[in-house]
Amino acid sequence: MKSGLTKEELRERSFPLTQTQEGILAECLADPESTGYNVANLFKLSEKVDLKRLTEAIEQAVLNHPYLSVTLAADDDGNWKALRHDEAKPVVETIECGSLPEELITPFSLNSDRLYRIKIYVTGKGNYLLLDFHHIIYDGTGRLILIDDINTAYEGGELKKEKCSGFDIALEEIKLRNTDRLAADRDYYDKLLAEASNVSLPTGDLNTETVTSGRLVRETAIDLDGLSGFCRENGVRRSAFFNAVFAYVLSE
Repeated sequence: MKSGLTKEELRERSFPLTQTQEGILAECLADPESTGYNVANLFKLSEKVDLKRLTEAIEQAVLNHPYLSVTLAADDDGNWKALRHDEAKPVVETIECGSLPEELITPFSLNSDRLYRIKIYVTGKGNYLLLDFHHIIYDGTGRLILIDDINTAYEGGELKKEKCSGFDIALEEIKLRNTDRLAADRDYYDKLLAEASNVSLPTGDLNTETVTSGRLVRETAIDLDGLSGFCRENGVRRSAFFNAVFAYVLSE
């Protein structure tokens, strides 16, 4: 797919993707109708919320994070890049309707289209704010930062300029790929996994005569304070902890 930009325009505005982003991109291109990588939130707004003021606050918050306005495009060699659009005016749609649409979340087109949708629905049953971003530019931490910025701007506060953007992270990763650090990290994990089996998928059901399926649900109490304390002490996020637990359970 072509971007419609000249090589010179691509060079001036393009930035590399991280390996994580490249992985997400590959999965999305393989299944373009999927919404699995939409990071969306729907908020019911208080009647006291000034919608014009909210729209202006959202625009300020988006402008404060230029990476949210990137688009993706492939160059003539098929390499995908993130294109900067710092000058782009944020798009916040206000939609008047009787009720919320049944289909709120739809796939993003990754080729040169905006990777977020921000909509304010004015309905007969109240007003709603939809924030829908593609995961390639946005994650759970980004969501907290953006919502905090929107609240700050709405209250008339000054937004903190980000010290590190997605552009910086991608460029830093490119540098690290060409250093001894990557080789040392690869050697560490090669040794760590030296005795691990190459087979990563579960074996087939030994009882091939009977086709069965089922679902097991088990609920158990979790000491959230203790868990949070453990994560803080060991310098890991709770999401990383649960991923590790899930991997351990699979291994058993």
